[in-house]
Amino acid sequence: GGRYRIVMHGPGGETHRVGGVFREVVANRRLVYTWAWESTPERESLVTVEFRPAGAGTELLLTHDRFADRAARDRHQQGWDGFLDRFGRFLST
Repeated sequence: GGRYRIVMHGPGGETHRVGGVFREVVANRRLVYTWAWESTPERESLVTVEFRPAGAGTELLLTHDRFADRAARDRHQQGWDGFLDRFGRFLST
């Protein structure tokens, strides 16, 4: 249980809001939560983040599914790819 809300500010000054409900929380192992943009709450999808031991570090496996259509899936893939790339660089510094 529990709700979350994320506010993102785009390069053009636009603001995007997303939120949902945590469905599963397993400490140090797994998060499952719904994902819906505030502008289209009826288009709810599901995010699963798993953390797995990998040598001396941790592997992060992110799965985002239950999209309303392929276009939404493709836009989210671009967003997650960009985020994960920046996050990986941040952790490497």
